[in-house]
Order: sequence, then C-alpha cells, then structure tokens
Amino acid sequence: MWNEQALAENKEIILCEALIDAMTFWCAGFTNVTAAYGVEGFTDDHLAAFRKYGTERVLIAYDRDDAGNPRAEKLAAQLMEQGIECLRVLFPKGMDANSYALKLTPAAHSLGLVLRQAEWIGRGRQPDAVPAVPAAAQDFPMPPPAAPLAVPLAAMADDADAEPPIESAGDELLIVQGDRQWRVRGWKKNLSPEQMRVNLQVRRTPEEAGGYHVDTLDLYAARARAAYIRQAAIELGLPDDTIKRDMGHVLLKLETLQDEAIRQTPSRKARCPDVGRG
Repeated sequence: MWNEQALAENKEIILCEALIDAMTFWCAGFTNVTAAYGVEGFTDDHLAAFRKYGTERVLIAYDRDDAGNPRAEKLAAQLMEQGIECLRVLFPKGMDANSYALKLTPAAHSLGLVLRQAEWIGRGRQPDAVPAVPAAAQDFPMPPPAAPLAVPLAAMADDADAEPPIESAGDELLIVQGDRQWRVRGWKKNLSPEQMRVNLQVRRTPEEAGGYHVDTLDLYAARARAAYIRQAAIELGLPDDTIKRDMGHVLLKLETLQDEAIRQTPSRKARCPDVGRG
C-alpha cells in the first residue's frame, strides 16, 4: 500500500483511484493521501490498514467519469459500514486529480478548493458489537474497543445522521453540537467560494459547565483552523478531535448557506463590461 505512513499520522485520508493522482496531491502539499490500484483496486489490504490506524474520514478522489462515479459510491458504502465518514471530491466531469491540477494552476490552490468543496456522502454507524474472531484468523490488529469511550457521550451523539439544531437571526448563526453551542457572525459577508472569514465562538452549555473561546478567522485557512481547535479544546476541557469534528459540521453548514447566498445575489453580468464585443 502506497504511503501507509499517512494513515498512521492522519485520521483524515484522501483516497485516489490511481497512484499518479495520489502523487499529484502529494506534490501539491496534501500528504495525507494514498491510492487504490485502479478503479476496482481497493483491496482488503487497504481496508485493513484503515481499520488498523483508526481512519475516521476518507475523501474519495476517484475520477469523475462513468467508471469512477459508480465505484466511488460502492466504496463509500463499504467504508461507511466500518463507521468511516465519507466525502466525494468532485472534479469537473471527465477529469481526474492529475488532469485537473495540470489545467488549473497552482495545484495547491485548485486541489485545495475541490477538497474544501467535497460533497458529504454520509457516516456509518459503529457496530454495536464486534463478532469474536479466532486469533489465528486475524490478519491485522483489531481496533481497540475502548477507543470510542475516549470521546464524551455528548460528542458521540453528534455522530447521528440528524441535522444539528440551528438558529439564525440576521448575520448570526447558532449551531448546537451536543453540549457545545457555536455562534457564527459575519458569514453573510463571504460572497466568494474561496473565503470563509467569520467571528466564531464556541461555549459549553449549560454555562456552569464552563469554558468558551472566540476568535475571528478564515475557516479555509488550515493554520488558523488548527490554532482555534487547540485553544478551544483547552478552554472547554475537551479533546481536540471533538472540536475538530464540530468545526467540520459548522463549516459544511456555512458552505451550504454561502452557496445559497451566492446564487441569490443579483448576476454581475449587468455590472460588468462585455469584453466579448467591441
């Protein structure tokens, strides 16, 4: 398996259809990537590695063509059965990661954009119980059963398919995730799909639970996101992964609202000169 080390170091993995596509991501700075052996080349070894290293989220970056699309759907269903969250990276029709990166440069920007706009497919349920397997029949270490208990019960409830409660008042958005309340301000000012600068506050409820964190940042900036997650986890007394998962839900919701706002914005054609005519 190519770049297995990425699985050991990251819970979120980009999965490509071919090695050249995976190397394209790698060269653009997205090193949390691996590849199948072709469109039908996702093997038991790949799945075993995902289970071994506790992969939580997979961004399926298969070719967007007649072969890649149905295989990506089947692969997502297979991964979700293992409790792995899946998103589909959507290139323009008929393109793959390599051809897309070559056409739209710099690759770090174009590939980063399709990753941020990846379409959420779903999240599987963790099996209630793992059937007993004879030790001799195990080809790889089973995931430690105690791992899910490291996350507070309130955070585990977030894994349900139900949409988190959301309240909106003007330019302010309130999103509840378990015992965490996220307040977002300024999101309506982002009328470009390449920016998501907001004032973001997270606090635990009820108030006596203690702890809150607030800052203004661009949610598309990885470094700013990471700094916010670290500080919020400290202030709220929660694991980094809980804050990271919450922020992912918040970002997905904001992207949906932003797309709607952009579509409702009056067309710029009336304001821009027609360069196609003299």
